[in-house]
Amino acid sequence: MSTHTPGPWIIHRASEYTMDSEDDEKIMSIIAENGQMILFTDSGYFKPLEGNARLIAAAPELLEALKACVEALEFIPCRARNEARVVITKAEGRG
Repeated sequence: MSTHTPGPWIIHRASEYTMDSEDDEKIMSIIAENGQMILFTDSGYFKPLEGNARLIAAAPELLEALKACVEALEFIPCRARNEARVVITKAEGRG
């Protein structure tokens, strides 16, 4: 089973630290609370949309929230709970 770097993950922009050029706005990184780099993008490599960066940064919290929802629905048979279990398994590298 693969594991992920624990959250929270935070988006950093080069433009927050420099005022050199407009290109600095395109340079982003996502850093875990422990300082580990999760993702680094620059204008020459990959141009993420801000929404994608926010979604990636929220991934650890989304996974934990989904697990809590599955636990709350444990005794209620429903399709959503089963689908959530499949997604959790996928996110944890078990499927």
